[in-house]
Amino acid sequence: FNLYLQNGATWSNEQQSSVSTTFAGSKVTKLTGGSDISHAGFIFQKDSNPLSIDNYSGYTTVLYSHDASTPTTIIGGDVKIGTASTGSNITLRTDNTGLNTSSTLAVDKNLVSATLNALANKLYYTAYTTNERNLTGKVEIAEGLTAQSASMQVGDITYKTDNGQGQYEYTPAIDI
Repeated sequence: FNLYLQNGATWSNEQQSSVSTTFAGSKVTKLTGGSDISHAGFIFQKDSNPLSIDNYSGYTTVLYSHDASTPTTIIGGDVKIGTASTGSNITLRTDNTGLNTSSTLAVDKNLVSATLNALANKLYYTAYTTNERNLTGKVEIAEGLTAQSASMQVGDITYKTDNGQGQYEYTPAIDI
């Protein structure tokens, strides 16, 4: 099906009822997000199965929770985008539970970076493997897990050429 998710609209992606067959995740033929970041739509990725989007365009933020004691354990399935229109943007966000984003200690900085990378790993941009370069991705740690939360840490997603999986590349911090 086609989905327009714009102007702050939210979608909670989770299985809503018992089905007799095995649920393998949600599939959207075309997802059209907002015209810019201020008009983005929001997806709460609550299901452990993947969300597959054949054709993507616009701006959307996908909200993930994580394990408070192990912030690099991101809860929710992957987002798999087949192709994206030119100028498309997606942000993957989690909250700051269990993270100290203002610390200057290497251990805290590295946990924040590792959490951003774990979040980026939830995104797959399949057409990247065939040289399409239309999807700009960001990862974000915010003060809370709501559509209105203020950003505390933001980074760019790069994609692996072999499978299009997102990653947040960083150099581990070292205390002097």
